[in-house]
Amino acid sequence: MEIIIQETKQAAADVAARLIAKLITDKPDCILGLATGSTPLPLYQRLIGMKLDWSKVTTFNLDEYIGLPRDHSQTYHTFMWENLFSHVITMGIGTIMEARTNLLLAFGENKAQAIAEAVEGPVTSINPASVLQMHPTVKVCIDAPAASKLSRIGYYRWVYDNKPEWQKI
Repeated sequence: MEIIIQETKQAAADVAARLIAKLITDKPDCILGLATGSTPLPLYQRLIGMKLDWSKVTTFNLDEYIGLPRDHSQTYHTFMWENLFSHVITMGIGTIMEARTNLLLAFGENKAQAIAEAVEGPVTSINPASVLQMHPTVKVCIDAPAASKLSRIGYYRWVYDNKPEWQKI
């Protein structure tokens, strides 16, 4: 698990966007699992500005409401259309663990405890993201407030800051 701590959520979103852009460029028919809510919005805004070719990309949403029509204003389908897909062209833990690479975003001090538990705590169903400790390729892009409860924050910063430039994409 690679922990990438940036000072701001915008900087963390920039790193995450570069990672996704590289994947889409290198593998145009890639498959992405995308989250909804306020956390990924800075990432989606960066991706929109990159003018990537999304024509062969397949995406899945992490959640959806049962019983709402697809075009209902509260569905995740509508959320993704409004916040990403209209600007460019339900999976569970098992699907996430089958992915080649996972990218976890978290911004703000209110996410700090969950991040500390997911990254440094035991693998537990109370924090489903903790299962990512068992995945071979995970990148966690977080801002400084979200990283504030990590016990090894200095180590994570040192590892990322001392990577060769070609690995920082």
